[in-house]
Order: sequence, then structure tokens, then C-alpha cells
Amino acid sequence: MENRDAVKWIEVTLRELDGEGTEATFDVLNRWGHGGAVIEHLVRDSQHENPLPLSTTMRAYFPMDGTESQVRAEIEREIWHLSQLYPLPNPGFRVVDHEDWANAWKKHYGVQRIGHRLVVVPSWQKTNVVSGDIVIRVDPGQAFGTGLHPSTRLCLLQLERLVRRPAQVLDVGTGSGILAIAAAKLGAGAVTALDTDSVAVSAAQENAKINSVEHRVHVLQGTIGDVPEQPPWDIIVVNILAEVIVEMMPALVERLSPQGRLILSGIIMERETLVQTSLQQCGLRVVSRDLLRDWVALVAMKSGLMTG
Repeated sequence: MENRDAVKWIEVTLRELDGEGTEATFDVLNRWGHGGAVIEHLVRDSQHENPLPLSTTMRAYFPMDGTESQVRAEIEREIWHLSQLYPLPNPGFRVVDHEDWANAWKKHYGVQRIGHRLVVVPSWQKTNVVSGDIVIRVDPGQAFGTGLHPSTRLCLLQLERLVRRPAQVLDVGTGSGILAIAAAKLGAGAVTALDTDSVAVSAAQENAKINSVEHRVHVLQGTIGDVPEQPPWDIIVVNILAEVIVEMMPALVERLSPQGRLILSGIIMERETLVQTSLQQCGLRVVSRDLLRDWVALVAMKSGLMTG
């Protein structure tokens, strides 16, 4: 049996990314990185609801298992091609051991207060809790989704507004499970968290246990096609790239209840029109639009219904 503590890792880092550069490189590092890419927004004051960004860094890790030279070459090749379209920094690479890999995440994350009640806390950190706080403990070192990235924050804000007991919630591309856990703690009757990556599935399951909602959060590995259409979902939240959202839009609509809400995020402003057009073609209308830095979150429902 493999001793994971003995595994060494290659850390790949791109720093000082802008909005378009972030989206362009995310797909590359998410594909090659073990557990996906993580976007870090270093902030000036993490206690404010909309903290000021200092810089944006993207990291991913892949194991030294004999394929690392090939993986590095592929990453460098794909980033070079993207740099012909966007101003991108050169990726940096360094070797870290398993302990350093596990601890490297911790210095970048603090307590995040989001909206009126949600408090996102790294699993290793303590925080002062006041009456009415809904605390979500996550370990960002295994899968994407910490509450730091604007797209995740926008989703959390919408979930706080929309989730009512006993809503049925579907979280597509769950990553760390942060959105599914938030939905459960906000009162959802049942939550299905979906991801194609086995590492994300394991991380989401573990984080659900840490938050004592494993009995209401069912984590499923697969695609939207693996989710049954019936019964339909009251809230579907999707925090993925715009092109992926558009690709799965018909399947999302089929699974949305007649008065349900579809929360879409992970949309860089330059790609918003693409998503808006797809929504219209599928018979949905936007009832809410929120913007945080260069990222957009849309809430849509089936046309002809009151927003109530």
C-alpha cells in the first residue's frame, strides 16, 4: 500500500493573474493538478464582506510518480499557447514533500465572514462565534472551494438568500463541498453534491462529516447526466467555467423544478453574454445578477413565473 506521507509533489504556481488570465489558466491547472487547481485571492482584511484584493495566485500540485517531467512539459506548453492570447506570467515549479504540501495551504487562508450569517473557517483554525453564525469548516488543501474566490463567495451569498427549509439542492462541481455544506446548514432538506474528480468527492465527504451534515449531503462522483431528473431540484448551484455551464444547460433545465432557482457562477465578465444567451435559448430568465470584481453570478428561473 502506498505511503502517502512519503510522496513528494511538484507545486506549480502562477502569480499576479488578472480576471481573464485566471479563467484561462484555471482549466489547464485544474486538468493536470491532483485534486484540481486552487485560486488564492490574498486580501487586505478578511473580516470585511468584500475584502480588497492584493493579488491573485493560482496553484496546483501533481505527484512525483515518474510522470512529472511529462506533466510539467504539458503545462508549460499549454500556458505558452495561452500567453499568445493573454498576458500571463511564466509558471513556477518547486518540489515539496507531503507534509509541506499539506501545510502550504494554511498560510493563505483565514476566517471569512460572508453575508449576514455565514462564517467560513479553515479546519485547523479557531474563531469566535456569535449568536446566529453559521460556521462552515473546510480544509482547502484537497479540492477547490474555500470561500476566498469571488465566484464561491457569490454563490454563498445567493444560497443564504434563497435556501429555505426543506429545499432540495443540487451542487454541481462541488469541489471541497463548501456550497453543499452551506446549503445543508442553511436548512436544505437534502443536498446532492456532484463532482467528476475522485479527490474532490473524498474531500467533500470528509468536510461534510467535519460539519456534521453527512446525513443530509450525498456526495456523488459523476456528471450531470448521472443525476436523475425526478424529483426536480428547488435550487441548483453551478460554480464552474462559463463554457462548461453552457454545455450542461439543457440538462440543468430538465432537473430544475417549475419554480426552482438556478445559481450560476464561475463566470468571468467577458463570458457573461455567452451564458445569458444560453439561458434565453433554454427558456430561462435572469432574476438576479451580482458582480464581485471581474466575476458574475446569475440567478435564473423558468420564464413566465413570478420571482416571489
